[in-house]
Order: sequence, then C-alpha cells, then structure tokens
Amino acid sequence: MSSALHAPTSVQRLLCSGHLEADGQAISPTTATLLRLVSASPVPSHTRSVEGQRKMLRAMSEALGGGGPDMEVTPLLLPTATGALHARRYRPAGLPSPAPALLYFHGGGFVIGDLDTHDGLCRRLAADGGLEVISVDYRLAPEHPAPAAIEDARAALSALRSMAPGLGLDLQRLAVGGDSAGGNLAAALSLGDDGAPPLRAQLLLYPIVDHRCDSPSFSRFAEGFYLTAAQVRWFREQYLGADRSRDLHPDYSPLLAPNVGRSPPTVVHIAGLDVLRDEGLAYAERLSAEGVSVRLLRAEGLPHAFGNLALALPEAADALRQSARALAALLV
Repeated sequence: MSSALHAPTSVQRLLCSGHLEADGQAISPTTATLLRLVSASPVPSHTRSVEGQRKMLRAMSEALGGGGPDMEVTPLLLPTATGALHARRYRPAGLPSPAPALLYFHGGGFVIGDLDTHDGLCRRLAADGGLEVISVDYRLAPEHPAPAAIEDARAALSALRSMAPGLGLDLQRLAVGGDSAGGNLAAALSLGDDGAPPLRAQLLLYPIVDHRCDSPSFSRFAEGFYLTAAQVRWFREQYLGADRSRDLHPDYSPLLAPNVGRSPPTVVHIAGLDVLRDEGLAYAERLSAEGVSVRLLRAEGLPHAFGNLALALPEAADALRQSARALAALLV
C-alpha cells in the first residue's frame, strides 16, 4: 500500500477491504474501526465553533479514554502574577513522601482540552509511573493567544517549585510533560528553565515542536488518521495568529531552537499514524545529537492522541503504560 495514501475516502476503502495496514504499519481492527468512524464525519472538526470543538473533545475523551485507576484526586491552585491557575493533583495510594512528580500540560492544539479531557490519561500516568501528576489548566486561544500558554507553563513550574515541600513532593525528582500542544509547552519550558534544582526529566507524547507544519508526515497522514493537517493549521492560527515569523521562535517551535542541549533526560513517544510523527522523531534525534539522554518510543499503528484513547484501544493503553514506565525509570 502506498505510504502517500491519506484521502478519507481512500482510507475508508482501505480499512473496509480488510487490509489493515498503512505506511508499513499494521492497524488493529479496533483502531481501524475508530479511524473509519472519525474520517466518515461529514463536518471537519475545525469548522465547528470553538465551544463545539471543546464539547466534542470532552465527550470523546470520556467515552474513549475516561475512567482509569482510583486514587486521591484533589484540586490545586497555583499562584501566579496574573492570578491563580487551576490544577488537579493525582496521587496513587501508597506513594511515599516526598514523592516524584510530573507537572503535566494537556493537549488540544492550545485551543481545546482541559483538566477533564485528560483525567483518564493523568490517572494512568500516575498509577503506572508510581508518581504524582499535577495537571495544569492553562489559558487557551483564541481568547488568550500566545504567549499566554507558555507564560502560564513557566508560572506553573515556578509556583510548584515553591509549593513542593508543603505538598510532599521531591524537587530532586520533578519532571515536566505533556501531549501534543502540551508536549510543545513542556519542551519549550525545559529549554529555558534555569530553576533549582534542575528538572530531572521530561515526557513528550506526540508533541508539536515545529509550527512550520511541513514535515513529510504532514502530507502522508494529512487526512483520515484522526488528527488532520487542516486541524493543526487551524489550531496554529488561533494560537499564533497571522504572523508566520512566530513559527521560528523556540517558545513555539522548540525544534528550531539554537540549542536544545540544556534539556533534561527525555522520553519522546510518537504515534506512527500521525501528522506530527516526523517532527517528534527529528526532535528526539536533535536532543540526542546535543548530548541529551533520550528514550524514543514508537506507537506503531496508532494515531495522534492515543493517550486519550486508552479506554477504547488496548494497544493505546499499552503504549501509555510504556510512557509512564519509561518516565518512572528517569525518576528513581
């Protein structure tokens, strides 16, 4: 099968034919069914209203990735210069104190997503990683365009460092992480962080790290594989506006930073059927080339946002578990 296949009608024909393979990757029947259902929608997601997209993601995340292990889950306020950021704290039972912790930023193109959409994902990371997760409800575009999100990310890290002793968190074992847009924030945050003690690790799940949106996988998986190229470009416009020079700034495209070697040890987990796949690979390669310890994981046969599909797809749950355990190994 041609690796250039990406039109929705072609994808549907492929999946209905029983040849469950794309770009040399086997696709499970459950993943194939999901891709077929999503690509069959007559209304492209990004053409809906912003609030409509937010409601749709909440519903899909609950249905496909909700649930997760029981644990202590409590609200948390992170004080910043522009007001308190709402956050949610996940603490598995029996976790020692002080505990390793992950400051987490959800995905959603800087436009959609919230604490609820990523509740199941954060529960699974906390349980499988044996750590606390603090998920941050940062400001979203278009109401709050750049640099609001990265400013909130920096403020959240500063606040958490100050609060860590009182929360029973081990500052020597503090990581940052996120998925998709949240992975972008974590990567940009790591590049410029000079806090003490330094970050121990970062977790980047299928991150967007290059807002030029021109990698080969951007064309290869442009349509029919859950996240579309048109959606990513629409998200970019809401977040960064019309000024394309922002695409080159490290705060928005960490892959283009002059130096990435200050980043902490990193877990990069890419999705095989993802428009963002190749930039994630390029970032892992660049980190490694500049002396950063990198663990690269590949979720072959899975689409973007597999972390929000763990309830529906066993292979997605397995992939997310691999991410959590790889991060845990960096926080011992």
